[in-house]
Amino acid sequence: MVHLLDTDHLIVYAFLLFTLIVGWWAGRGVKDMREYVLANKRFGTVALVLTFLATNTGIINVVDEIEKIGIILPVSIILGLAIRHCILALFIAPKMAPFSKSLTMGDVMGTLYGNNSQIITGVLGFFTAICIAGMELIVLGILCESLLGLDYRWGVNLGGVILAIYSAHGGIKAVTATDVFQFLVLLIVLPIIAVLALDHAGGIKAVFDQVPTTK
Repeated sequence: MVHLLDTDHLIVYAFLLFTLIVGWWAGRGVKDMREYVLANKRFGTVALVLTFLATNTGIINVVDEIEKIGIILPVSIILGLAIRHCILALFIAPKMAPFSKSLTMGDVMGTLYGNNSQIITGVLGFFTAICIAGMELIVLGILCESLLGLDYRWGVNLGGVILAIYSAHGGIKAVTATDVFQFLVLLIVLPIIAVLALDHAGGIKAVFDQVPTTK
């Protein structure tokens, strides 16, 4: 029981608590479905960019890939993602303007192809969302078990309850606020981790000296 109250665990508990508080606070005062789904379009460009990055930027196992095949593939993947986002912003996003009054992708498909397409899109979207949420909760459970020594089911249940509480309470307002909060945390924490890791390894020169010339 003592190890559950050490520094590492307390940091995780604090992060989860702040995530819940931020989501609950941001989602207060939702009055109708349009505000629940679109937040009445009140978010600015900065908030939308941060939530997009937090949602769509995955973690690539760069260290493992570099060790196996070198640095070219990981760098190519990162550049490819950047190019994809630029193409979406420049050529795809402007074409979505006629659907500004749509609440869901089902509404968009219904406008283009009729009610049957709207229903099919809604059903498939529901199952897709369930699968994605399930995978993320499973990963959270595995991480809690392997890194913190918590039971797998505790990680899944705790993460699921926190997510359900603030997202059901505040809709997109709560989700966007927590995405921004989490992205800012990563923006602050990752450089700190990188600096500490480099210092522990003896500096950037020592790291490059240990990389095999073939990689």
